[in-house]
Amino acid sequence: MTRFDLLTRSSPLAMAQARMWKDRIESLGHSVRLLDVSTHGDRDRRRHLACFGGFGAFVKALEDRLLSGQGHGAVHSLKDVPSVQPDGLVIAGVLERGPRGDVLVTREGLLLEELPEGASVGTSSLRRTAQILRARRDLKVLCCRGNVHSRLRKLEDGHFDAIILAKAGLERLGIKVPFRELPFITSPAQGAVALEARE
Repeated sequence: MTRFDLLTRSSPLAMAQARMWKDRIESLGHSVRLLDVSTHGDRDRRRHLACFGGFGAFVKALEDRLLSGQGHGAVHSLKDVPSVQPDGLVIAGVLERGPRGDVLVTREGLLLEELPEGASVGTSSLRRTAQILRARRDLKVLCCRGNVHSRLRKLEDGHFDAIILAKAGLERLGIKVPFRELPFITSPAQGAVALEARE
């Protein structure tokens, strides 16, 4: 039996996704240890994600550890992985893709068209921002960073009238909240969980 060390972010969703890979590898007769790593995106939760310049805010720290010989693989949401990988690293596998859609979460379970004029919508995605404003130019879109639970707390505390989340994240965390599916073009690979390894 071989033991594999898998690197992961420490957020509840990242750990849930890492456990999916852990279960898959252990089903083949190996043992797996999960090692959490703090990333640039985890440490800086105030700036909009676009400010990071596309270098992989949630990925680079794990890749640096892999390249230095720490860990056998790193678990990522595939949508966070830049299209060009560092020399020496490859995507070793991708689990069966989960739901790929975006959802609108409100305290009342409202549809997008039912939000009151001028309502505040929280997201950290430029893609989601553009599509919200295309559908409802009267809405106020505000930056909302943090893990799924912290964003839901901000909604519950009244910082936003609505937030946009990935449906896959809610399902993987077992969170039951009122939501409405959005007819948005989603991020490439949203809902897919990848394992990156040294070549």
